[in-house]
Amino acid sequence: MKIKISGTSMEPSLRDGDEVTVDQNFSLEVGKIYLYQDDSKKLICHRYLGDNIFKGDNSLLSETVKKDQIIGLVTHRNTQLLSYQRVKLHTFCARLNSRDHSRVMRRLARLLLRLTTSQPTQ
Repeated sequence: MKIKISGTSMEPSLRDGDEVTVDQNFSLEVGKIYLYQDDSKKLICHRYLGDNIFKGDNSLLSETVKKDQIIGLVTHRNTQLLSYQRVKLHTFCARLNSRDHSRVMRRLARLLLRLTTSQPTQ
């Protein structure tokens, strides 16, 4: 399944206009990015933080998602296989970039994400 990303909540990992491939045969793993449907039936791609909590890397808020709302694991971005090699660091940064932390910590988390997220050359 392929969908087009709209919005900036997962930047820099996923950008507005990216096309992602979603594998509907999946198991939940902390730090990986999943597609799910929220209560208003909107499709969302966010990182799984554990305990049914999902959050965008560039978002201050997280949300609880039921297992039956999860559609699949995001495996590709614009035909390139997503690398989950730095999944622990990206999960840590996503947790830091929340309202629970100071503005300085949030900026540091976003900077770390930008520095460690490989972008395709154009």
